[in-house]
Amino acid sequence: MLDAAPSHVERLDDGTEVKLGVFLSNTKSRRPKLSADKLQVLADLGLEWAVAWHRATVDLTMAGFGPPPFTATR
Repeated sequence: MLDAAPSHVERLDDGTEVKLGVFLSNTKSRRPKLSADKLQVLADLGLEWAVAWHRATVDLTMAGFGPPPFTATR
């Protein structure tokens, strides 16, 4: 499972700092707007909330409905 506190920062070999925690927090809060393809990539990376959201989106889309409404889960 991939998870990080919003304050978590990764430092790459070249010295670049990546605010992974902020990225994950922002991405999770924007999940209703993410495409099924993006959700699949995030699910493949181990983001459990993306797995569940992707399944729900695909199931509802195949049934003729749009993506599910946003629900705050952690």
